[in-house]
Amino acid sequence: DGDAANGEADLVVALVHDGAGAGTPDGATLEQEVAAGGPFAALVTQTDPRVAAILTGHTHKQYAWNAPVYVGGVPTVDTRPIIQTGNYGEFIGHVGLDLDPVTLDVTATTAENVARTTTADGTLVAAYPRVAAVKTIVDAALAEAAVIGDQPVGSITADITTAFAGGSYTGGVWTGGARDDRASESALGNLVADSLVEALSAPERGGAEIGVVNPGGLRAELSYGADGVITYAEANSVLPFVNNLWTTTLTGAQLDALLEQQWQTTTEGGTTRPSRPYLALGLSSNVTWVADTANPNAAPGDHVDAIYIDGELVQPDDEIRVGTFSFLAAPAATAGDNFFAFQHGTNPTDSGLVDRDAWIDYLGEHSPLSPSFARTRSVVTGSTSVVAGSALGLSLAGLNLTSLGAPENTQVEVSLDGASLGTAPVSNGAADLSGLSVPSGASAGEHTLTLTISPSGTTVRIPVTVAPIQPLTVGVPVVSGSLRVGQSLVADAGVWGPVPVVLSYRWYTVASDLVTRTLVQEGASASYTPSASDVGKYVYVVVTGSKAGYTSVSAQSAWRGYVAAATLTAGTPVVSGVLKVGSVLTADAGVWGPVPV
Repeated sequence: DGDAANGEADLVVALVHDGAGAGTPDGATLEQEVAAGGPFAALVTQTDPRVAAILTGHTHKQYAWNAPVYVGGVPTVDTRPIIQTGNYGEFIGHVGLDLDPVTLDVTATTAENVARTTTADGTLVAAYPRVAAVKTIVDAALAEAAVIGDQPVGSITADITTAFAGGSYTGGVWTGGARDDRASESALGNLVADSLVEALSAPERGGAEIGVVNPGGLRAELSYGADGVITYAEANSVLPFVNNLWTTTLTGAQLDALLEQQWQTTTEGGTTRPSRPYLALGLSSNVTWVADTANPNAAPGDHVDAIYIDGELVQPDDEIRVGTFSFLAAPAATAGDNFFAFQHGTNPTDSGLVDRDAWIDYLGEHSPLSPSFARTRSVVTGSTSVVAGSALGLSLAGLNLTSLGAPENTQVEVSLDGASLGTAPVSNGAADLSGLSVPSGASAGEHTLTLTISPSGTTVRIPVTVAPIQPLTVGVPVVSGSLRVGQSLVADAGVWGPVPVVLSYRWYTVASDLVTRTLVQEGASASYTPSASDVGKYVYVVVTGSKAGYTSVSAQSAWRGYVAAATLTAGTPVVSGVLKVGSVLTADAGVWGPVPV
């Protein structure tokens, strides 16, 4: 404030718990981050120009940018460092500020992320006495922690991890990349959610029916290592916050809102997006849900189409007891990770358990644990209304997990209320179901389409409405034309509907009794050209109409035509046109037959 008497600062540095959404190693530039808008752009453009440097966090990205200082929303020639160092001490952020010794104005700046040293510990101890002193303290603390920390508490058969970004399928399984992709569902998140249900399902612990886990709560992986043994320290590293476990009751509508809030906003019902626009909740394995998009940047809104718990479609008025962490469910002034729906839950109850203890108990009771790569969320697009006998108009996407070891899915098996409709291939986590049809005998009304994805074991449930097969409106076919050898008799289908209708025909010859009939030709158009062998016969036509989703119906023409002998019937030729040298005069033959004349 300019008053030196009250301890005026020589230099102001901002330490901010927010940061750029991408940066490096994702590859975005400062200019791109500012252009994207949101809280980080506001941080760059609206922070007071007297702040000399900005140290950021929260998004766990790496960048060291020299950013322009904005005054009144306009960039100036002055700059200041904005830096973030990744996570878990992998880098040290180093900002240098040169000051004028009289005015204390910043005259030059530097900013860099310095990788953690790879120098041998012994070299550091020998070179730096302070490091040696600290090492004595650290070694003693590690030895004390190892008394309990090294004790085995469970085992696993393979890695169970968070989602990894930037990996690829190698040998049919997801490999490589960087951990803690919080915008993607994970095998570890869903496993922890299962552990919450088990710990809190008893009435005295809250009676949880489903479990919900925020992705930022998962701070380490369950790694197989050399023997699959999980120690107390390794288990604790997954959930290190010592949250109490809570239960609360959400209605079906509130659970829907909770899943919608994965598309994040900074205020409930608002439109401002945080630096992480999407946070993928971990859900217990008895929950499946369907969304209309997998795009994390999609505008928040109505993306959740259906939720199932234990195979039953959740209704808006249903009441569901949800188990989760105090970070999310405990009554608070602000909603943890912007999941506002929890603040509207009823009967919030503290179980008295902490996450670490319940988690370690779960690992011990279920060892050896194997990873489940079944997803809870699937993306479904297309119409969920279908006419019996018609093809499904649905497509699937987002079927693959990106936790380490997750298999690449190859096939989906589809059934309607337990009756198989067939299979379809899965490629790049997507499938087209248009090659499968609902049986023509399916009853009208609400049904459940169940899809089993292989080899992950993901189950997708979709509510579909089946409409009954509609009857065609049948009119009497209209038959016209003078039937002679060489001519066609044409049958108009009459009033069939709705269109388009596929027509077929059958021509019959009729014996002299005008009753006995013999099929002489059938085809895909309602016309027939008689042959010389038909001379002297009566014929009639039966026209059949069909349309997908409708009953097939036939109408027989009441008309019977006599096939005349192969003689010409002469009409009066019509001659028109002005005849000049080099032109062609065309004469309409009138009613001649058979052609050509």
